[in-house]
Amino acid sequence: MQIYIYQIRFQVAIMIVGIPIFQENSSLIKEIHIVFASERDIALKQELFDSLKNATNLQTIIMRRPSGIGFTSLSKFLKDELPSVKIFDLEGATPTAPGNILQDLNGIEKFSNLTNLIVRYTSSNLNIESIEKCKKLQNLTLSYCHISSIEALKGLSNLQSLVLNNNSISSLKPLENLTELGVLNLENNVISDSSIYIDTDGSTKRYNNLDILANLNKKGKLKKLYLAENDNIINWTPLSQLNWESKSGW
Repeated sequence: MQIYIYQIRFQVAIMIVGIPIFQENSSLIKEIHIVFASERDIALKQELFDSLKNATNLQTIIMRRPSGIGFTSLSKFLKDELPSVKIFDLEGATPTAPGNILQDLNGIEKFSNLTNLIVRYTSSNLNIESIEKCKKLQNLTLSYCHISSIEALKGLSNLQSLVLNNNSISSLKPLENLTELGVLNLENNVISDSSIYIDTDGSTKRYNNLDILANLNKKGKLKKLYLAENDNIINWTPLSQLNWESKSGW
C-alpha cells in the first residue's frame, strides 16, 4: 500500500503500515519511520527511494523489519545524493527472527553527511566494506550482523561511539588509530588476547588486542569499554590497571 504525501505540514512521518511516497514541496519533513512493510509493498520500494529527494531537509530515516520489501542493498535503490540525512537506522526484530535481509552497505555513500548509522539483526553476514566512505560517522552500531572483519573501520577517525556486540570479530587492529572513540562495545565476540595480521611486506605479525584497547584509553578518549562474553581472553592485565568510567568483562 502506497501513501502519497502532499503539502506536508509536519516534520515527522510515522508509517505503521504502508510505504510513504513523497511528492514535491516536502521540504518540511525531517524524519520518517517505516515501522512495518509487508510483501505487498515490494513493488513500491523504488518509488519510495526515488521520492526521498523531494524531502530536501530529511535528516533521519528509521526502518524496522525491512525484509517485507526485499531490501538487500541500498545500491539497488538509492540513485540520488541525500546530503541532508544524518541518521540512518535499519533494524530487524530479534536475533532469532531477524527480519533484516540486508547483505551489504553498498550505496551508503549517498548519505554523504551521515553521522549516525545503526544496523541490527541481519539474517546473514553483512558486508561492511563500503562504510569506509562514511568519513563523517560519529556513532556506529552494527550488532547481530555476523561480522568477522572490521578492516573497513580503520579510517573512520571521527568515530566517538562504536557498538559491535554479538558478531564474530577476533582482530581489533583496525581500531588502533581511532583515538576519538569514547565508547566501545565488543561484547559477545571471539576476541582473544592476541591475533595475527599480514604486514605490508607479506610477513605474519602477532599483536595483543588488549594492548590496542589500553592505548586507546591512555592516548585517546576511550573510557567506556564492554568486553563481556569474550571467553578467549585470558590475561586482562593491560586493561585492569587503567581508569574506566564503565566496563564489562573483567
